[in-house]
Amino acid sequence: MIGKTEIRKIPESFNQGSGNGDNRRSQLVKYKGGIMQKRRIEYNSPVDALTAISKRLTGYDNKYSMDSEDFFDKYGKGLAEDTEDFVNWSNDYQHYMAILPGLSLL
Repeated sequence: MIGKTEIRKIPESFNQGSGNGDNRRSQLVKYKGGIMQKRRIEYNSPVDALTAISKRLTGYDNKYSMDSEDFFDKYGKGLAEDTEDFVNWSNDYQHYMAILPGLSLL
């Protein structure tokens, strides 16, 4: 299976765990805009993963009127904020670029 980690913003009032073995705290990521929660998505094949990721990338491209490669360049240079969409867009683009070379071997 192929996996992808997705990040989503959570409310400030989120209970970060009771300290009694609650493992939600280990799934949280702090960033300058607040706290986000990681979620792992599993795919049955690299083709399934690439298809799903491509659809999400196209959605971001359309929403922000910028192609993913240009966005990733700007994001990597610190010219884009760490919003939930931008963190996930960056993760999706990196995942897409990691999977793509392996598919050319199939």
